[in-house]
Amino acid sequence: MIFLSVWTDYAFATETFRKHTRAIDLATGDIWESPSDHEYGLVARGNDPAIRLPTLLDPTRFLEVGFEWHADRVRYFAVVDGAEQTLWQLTGAARVPGQPGAIMFSVWHPGEHWFGGGAPPDHPAHDAVMLVDWVRYWAD
Repeated sequence: MIFLSVWTDYAFATETFRKHTRAIDLATGDIWESPSDHEYGLVARGNDPAIRLPTLLDPTRFLEVGFEWHADRVRYFAVVDGAEQTLWQLTGAARVPGQPGAIMFSVWHPGEHWFGGGAPPDHPAHDAVMLVDWVRYWAD
C-alpha cells in the first residue's frame, strides 16, 4: 500500500487544513481517496489495472519515485522497468499548493490504526529501515 498526499493549506492555531490523499493497493490496483479536502479518511474510488504493481515495493531493491509540481497539477510517479508510471495526477489550481515546501523523508508507525476505528497498532516484527540512495531537485 502506498499513500500519496498533497497539503494545500494548514492552520496550526485552528488545526484546519486542505489536503487530498490517494492510497493505492499496489497488489490489486484498488484506489481510495479523500472524501473531501478538509477531512481525514479514505473512500473507495475503484481499480486501475495500470497501477497494479505487486513487485514495486520489493524490499530487496531500490524504488525510484517522484513528483512533479506545476501551477495547475501535481503528478506522482514511479519508474517501472525504466519508464515512468503515473500513480496519481491531482489537477486544478485551487487544489495545488502555491507555496514552497520542503522535501522530507520519514519512516514511522502510528500509535493506532489510522482507519481501524482506534484499533491497537499492528507493529512490525522488526525495525523498519529506509535507505535513500539519491535525491534530485530542479526548477523549471
